[in-house]
Amino acid sequence: MGSFKSIFFVFICLMILPGSLLSTRVRAETQGVKRDEMTVSITTHLGDRQTFQKGDPLSFLLSLNRDAYLLLIYENAAGKLLQILPNPFEEQRLYRAGLFMPFPDRTASFRFKIDAPFGKETLWAFASDLPFPGLEGKPLKNGFKLLTSELSVIRTQIRSAQVGAFGEAALSIFSKPRD
Repeated sequence: MGSFKSIFFVFICLMILPGSLLSTRVRAETQGVKRDEMTVSITTHLGDRQTFQKGDPLSFLLSLNRDAYLLLIYENAAGKLLQILPNPFEEQRLYRAGLFMPFPDRTASFRFKIDAPFGKETLWAFASDLPFPGLEGKPLKNGFKLLTSELSVIRTQIRSAQVGAFGEAALSIFSKPRD
């Protein structure tokens, strides 16, 4: 449960405040067809390259250059992958471009807090003009899904299924025990 809290907290911070943004543009080809680029920007409520201590709250801010479906995957310091979005409480839908979307937002019934395991943690944000394929994993009580494949396999699966506009970004934070 501690890993989930850590992951959830990290994800929320990336969606809430516009700090210095990390954007990664991906131009991909699928079966010889060039896809349109989509820009995805993510940060924490404290900006990028932050170190968080046990118990710190964490939220995320996300921005898109065009309306898109989102897939959010959190990798904790132990290398476990959790699918944060979509989930049973927040199903696939188009998210609006141009806005900094906080995650979790103020109406969410949960908040992220940093907890063990500590170290480098990464939030991956994938955006597409088409819905994402379902990923294999074990549903958790909190609505997230513990993914069973490695990130490289998941990225290949996602990219090969998307034939329209596509983009991805990753933001890493560092967590540690309280001083």
